[in-house]
Amino acid sequence: MGVYTVMLPDEIIIKAIEDFTNIVVIGCAGCANESLAYDKDQPQKAVFDKFFGQYMPAPDAITQEASRLANIFKNKGKDARIAISMVPCSYSNNGRPAKWKSICSDAEAVVTLCCVAGTVGIKTHLEKSVNIIPGMKTVGVHYCHKIYDSAKGMIYIDKNNSKFISIFKP
Repeated sequence: MGVYTVMLPDEIIIKAIEDFTNIVVIGCAGCANESLAYDKDQPQKAVFDKFFGQYMPAPDAITQEASRLANIFKNKGKDARIAISMVPCSYSNNGRPAKWKSICSDAEAVVTLCCVAGTVGIKTHLEKSVNIIPGMKTVGVHYCHKIYDSAKGMIYIDKNNSKFISIFKP
């Protein structure tokens, strides 16, 4: 069971970053990626995960959305970079610094594409001076039934057997 998140309207995010120049967009390769793939009916490349011993979806949906937002910011004269993290909701990272933390070293603002827990996890790892701007809203929970197509090397979300349940108003 994962967390179901939806994108906030572009206008809200753009207004929130207007006073900042150096911006990083951090996207969650887990639940937020699945939420976007589900909402957009978007297949994703299959990547073999040695830890789980199976094919998992690549973070295609979240990477595309983070890139789209970064391009909007750049067109507004901002310095915008992206980072994708598998578990931004992890508070500890087992004592290791988050891999995306270095890209945020000079950031004035970070736009988070993840659930509330991911936003809190990101804020926990960053300096207090960095402004955190949520780009997604947590609206519920989901169970993703995925189908691996070995011939195409793609993973599809089976909408008939998946459950995306809104608990909060989108």
